[in-house]
Amino acid sequence: MMRAMRSDAARNSEAILQAARDVVAEEGIGASMVRIAERAGVAVGTLYRHHPSKDHLVGAVVQDATRRLVDLLDAALARIETDGDVGREFETALASAAETYATDRAFKEYRAQARGAAVDLPGADQLEARGYAALDDLVAAAHRAGTLRADVGAADVLEILAAVPTSPERRATYLAVVLAGLRSAPRRDSPVGR
Repeated sequence: MMRAMRSDAARNSEAILQAARDVVAEEGIGASMVRIAERAGVAVGTLYRHHPSKDHLVGAVVQDATRRLVDLLDAALARIETDGDVGREFETALASAAETYATDRAFKEYRAQARGAAVDLPGADQLEARGYAALDDLVAAAHRAGTLRADVGAADVLEILAAVPTSPERRATYLAVVLAGLRSAPRRDSPVGR
């Protein structure tokens, strides 16, 4: 009996997070808890048992998006360690992260309003620290490989991501221009640089 309750709770939790992602994508972080509960197919009381406030719920959605970004960076670093192409891994990770920054409205609005300080989610600080460390490691690997301009750091990459356009067409052009600008300039003694 206890096991069934736990699986129901887990299903409800995932349904609530997915509904919150969807509703916030449509309406922004001002979306109502009632609307999110309806989309999740749960009672409002169930929603509040999982998340005591809207800030808590949106924070959990943002934390989930952050976890996916950190996993993406960790996977890129793991592929680099097994003889992956550093330049390709850096650019693929940047493009994937740009997709989250551009399309995940909860992630973008929550970060823009610096609301994270208002919610104390378990593990949030450690997850953020892990993400910054992974980005630093990826940038350092790209520097060592000579595929990233030496004057570009992790903070620059975060600023680039924060400015990603939401329109898919504009985003593709933006990324193409940014990635071209981030690549190391050819050395003066190489035929390309002459």
